Amino acid sequence: MATSMKQRVMEYLTSVDPITRQQRSIGITFDKVTLLKRSLQVTMLVIMIDEQLTPIYLKSSLCKTELSGEELAANCVNVLESFGLTKSMLQDKLTGGAVDGAYIHMNINEHLCNNIGIQQNWLKISWDVAHLLELAIDDTQNQKKFNW
Repeated sequence: MATSMKQRVMEYLTSVDPITRQQRSIGITFDKVTLLKRSLQVTMLVIMIDEQLTPIYLKSSLCKTELSGEELAANCVNVLESFGLTKSMLQDKLTGGAVDGAYIHMNINEHLCNNIGIQQNWLKISWDVAHLLELAIDDTQNQKKFNW
């Protein structure tokens, strides 16, 4: 079943968009999570299907607790390659991504670009909105003028 799902994802990604007549571009999002003392990096594709941004879960691969930005980028690229996306395809299709602040502070954009062989200004990695919202809520709750 996993092989069939990988094939369907690749078929869609290599198909031509009827409007642009180009292969579809992709975005990524990934984050580390620790469950039962095991650290995983959850990796997802973000693609446009019927005018809707659609996340596609790829894999939660085991990783060390303390990884460098270079190692996290390599982990992400390995997951993408395991689905058949070559570095050449990533150079053509990968347009951006969303990560949390820890990844931003580790210069993940630079490490991803170096890993797949593209210029840094060709790939935009931004702070994930859900994480920003969580920080804003925490900041608000910590203000003394509000009674929570």
